[in-house]
Amino acid sequence: MNGKRQDEKAESDRILGQVNSQVGASASRKGDDSDDWAEYWGRRVGRTLGIIFLFVVIYWLYELVTGRG
Repeated sequence: MNGKRQDEKAESDRILGQVNSQVGASASRKGDDSDDWAEYWGRRVGRTLGIIFLFVVIYWLYELVTGRG
């Protein structure tokens, strides 16, 4: 019984070690996408559209609160 538990713990530790190493590898990127033009421009377009959307929502809420909208 004790040997089975040790085997299960060893297997669990091995799996967790693999997951941590994979997550660490992907999470350690600094976000430098200068070599990938789609990521570079997609991020900038997305941020620009997000800011525009934010201003539209703020304007819409202002109009709604003041009773003009």
